[in-house]
Amino acid sequence: MNTIVYFYQNRELREPEIDVRTEHRVNMGTRDGLRTGSESGHKDREYTLIRVGFNLEGELWFGQCVGQTVPEETQAILETEEPDMPCKKGIFGLLQRIRQERREMRCRVERQLRLEQALAAREERLERIEKQMRRAAEGILKRAGTEGECSYVCEDTLMKCAAWQEWMSRFHVKEFDGYLQDAWIEQLLPLAVHPRFVVLGSCEGIRAVIEGCAHRMKAVRWILKEQDYTPELTDFVEEFCEEYGLAIALQTVPGRAAFRKLRLDCTEPVNILDFTEETAIPISGIAEGSVWLDMVSSEEKKRRIAWRGTGIRYFSLKEKWKRG
Repeated sequence: MNTIVYFYQNRELREPEIDVRTEHRVNMGTRDGLRTGSESGHKDREYTLIRVGFNLEGELWFGQCVGQTVPEETQAILETEEPDMPCKKGIFGLLQRIRQERREMRCRVERQLRLEQALAAREERLERIEKQMRRAAEGILKRAGTEGECSYVCEDTLMKCAAWQEWMSRFHVKEFDGYLQDAWIEQLLPLAVHPRFVVLGSCEGIRAVIEGCAHRMKAVRWILKEQDYTPELTDFVEEFCEEYGLAIALQTVPGRAAFRKLRLDCTEPVNILDFTEETAIPISGIAEGSVWLDMVSSEEKKRRIAWRGTGIRYFSLKEKWKRG
């Protein structure tokens, strides 16, 4: 059974929080490419989802520094200097200088002691963090088991933290990269509740995806970059029309930033199957209540859609795993 480890940010946690559950894959039973229910065993349609809550910020691992930055208290010790005191002349000046030298010597000894204590406390803290990271990694891998593949997904806010890099040096699992595989695309397709579809971009199994939704389609518009168009797509569009009695409105757009200039005028709610990595697709012309299925799970795209407040419902695998 494959395992997805999903890491999310929770600033209230004081230690890693691990939740394990078994998820069932949806199987649409399409004609090509994707396996039908009779061809897929029960175990093949299940996977383990391990949700792990972290509290990371910059170099802080659950509030404890794991980086090379010198703490303020240690920096203060290093920068402490005794002020030079003017000395008198003669015997009184000599006695004053002796007392001052003794005082400076005591201060240096005390400063060195405080510094050693601070460094010892830092080593103790790093050792404690190391043990916590090791326990967390072992606990996750134990729950993942040894059967199937194990990969991780991480929220953007965590990945930007220096403490995350420290964690990854101890958690030797590959990052999940299967968003556009048939089995994972299928997890989002049941959320396409409208009869009108807009397909943006493409993927290796795009024909099976479109055919899997054919029985629910009343209209479909497919928009591609010019460089992704092939004559075989025209053949597919013609075959689809003959098979299902529905014409696909195929459109190509030019340029590297083609989807940024795209104008989607949808007066009725639609399902948008988005296979692009473009985060700045204009959405002002899309009807309220439309469903946006982000197949590559871009958090930036999610933020842009939510910020515009257009009433578009956004879904992705990351969102699914975040909600648990």
